[in-house]
Amino acid sequence: MKLRKEMLILTPRGAEELHKGTHQFDVTAKNILTLIEQGASTADMVLQRSMFPHNAVTKCLHQLVRNKSVAVVTDDWNAPGSG
Repeated sequence: MKLRKEMLILTPRGAEELHKGTHQFDVTAKNILTLIEQGASTADMVLQRSMFPHNAVTKCLHQLVRNKSVAVVTDDWNAPGSG
């Protein structure tokens, strides 16, 4: 049985927010987007590197995934549930 590793990537919407501020996300969301852009590819890495409390980061990360600013992909680069 192979365990799948989930990774975080910026979507075009997330990248647009990070570079243009189009959607006016709060500072926690922008921090998370920056960390992902800089290579924090897992939720654990984001939690370790963020300057904000873990509960705030977790809540914000879930929101970013829900609004399609961040995507969760598996190590085979398939979106969960797409195959």
